[in-house]
Amino acid sequence: MKIISCLIVMLLSIVIYSQATYIRIEKKSGGVDSIKLADISQMYFINSVSDTTIPAGFIKVQGGSFTMGSPDGFSDELPLHMVTLSSYCISKTEVTQGQWKAVMGTNPSAFTSVGDNAPLEGVNWYSCIGYCNKLSVSEGKTPCYNISGNTNPSDWTSGTIICDFTVKGYRLPTEAEWEYASRGGSYSLGYIYSGSDTVYNVAWYNDNSGSTTHVVGAKKANELGLFDMSGNITEWCWDYYGSYSSVSQTNPTGPLSGSFHILRGGSWTNTLMSCRPTLRTNYGYPAFFGNAVGLRLAITN
Repeated sequence: MKIISCLIVMLLSIVIYSQATYIRIEKKSGGVDSIKLADISQMYFINSVSDTTIPAGFIKVQGGSFTMGSPDGFSDELPLHMVTLSSYCISKTEVTQGQWKAVMGTNPSAFTSVGDNAPLEGVNWYSCIGYCNKLSVSEGKTPCYNISGNTNPSDWTSGTIICDFTVKGYRLPTEAEWEYASRGGSYSLGYIYSGSDTVYNVAWYNDNSGSTTHVVGAKKANELGLFDMSGNITEWCWDYYGSYSSVSQTNPTGPLSGSFHILRGGSWTNTLMSCRPTLRTNYGYPAFFGNAVGLRLAITN
């Protein structure tokens, strides 16, 4: 036991100075403890050294490669394909009702009684694009979205919305960024859901939600420290919905055109199957809104 204790102290010291080391104690059948590189519940080491370029409420997702899709889901989760992403930042939680009201001055949510820390819902894809630009302007950031060079959504009447992924304003995550983050990025432990093999630990879904949303961050976070990527509300992504290709891709942004935009993550009204990080059967017209639909923000690093 003294040896085990010393090893734990040594590894805990490594945690303090390393961005990528953390531990879990596992009981073996013979009653002997083993030490593995893994996680200690909600002990997150990400960004252990303060990075002033990361806004409050965001996590930096270190770039990397992963196999996108799943052989255990629906047909549109295939074919499996390799995706490589550059580093980016993503918000720890879904945008809340309070955050939306502070920028937009309104609250379209159905579940206002849950409070300002409940996830914002009842918004369509167009509204989310407008929120991103207005939030960027309010903080002196360059907006990501424009129509014919015009970045002011209040002036938009028609045209194709373009995203400039090179600027540092707020935007919706791409579908690939969303899935990679939901899986835990480069620290993924391969869970069925985002942060656990037990859906109840990480998600508000139809069996435990009580037919309502819940304040963000009430369930266990995933390996990156992100909350509610399984359940609570489903989240708009930038991409049009389209079929996967088997070709390896770098920083994919989806099809160039389409009728629907991707929604990810499952919600309070969905089954546990919809809470898997790879599920993509939720999608909607850009004008679609509902009381289980909201957003999470991303920033190009």
